[in-house]
Amino acid sequence: MASTKIVGLLHLFRFELSFAAGACVLLAELLALGGFPSPVQAVCGFLSFFCISATALILNDCFDIETDRINAPSRPLPAGLVTKTEALVLSAFVTLSGFLFAGMIG
Repeated sequence: MASTKIVGLLHLFRFELSFAAGACVLLAELLALGGFPSPVQAVCGFLSFFCISATALILNDCFDIETDRINAPSRPLPAGLVTKTEALVLSAFVTLSGFLFAGMIG
């Protein structure tokens, strides 16, 4: 049961979309700086936007749960793998993580 819950929570991240958002930040850093960012800037920039993007996706799933019951019943919330409260707690943690990484950029 616990492993199913963890898989459900991780599935809320939609890693392919969050990863693409983080990659866009790396490109933006490259363009804005006119060169490669430092490793700290690159990693923290990527992780910051990855987390903020994941938060938006998690909250979207929370607000669209009734629509997803029809259109995407296999998503974690309509499938019952994760409760709405668990998803909201996860989104709060991921948001704070994103802000922490943003603050580490300097």
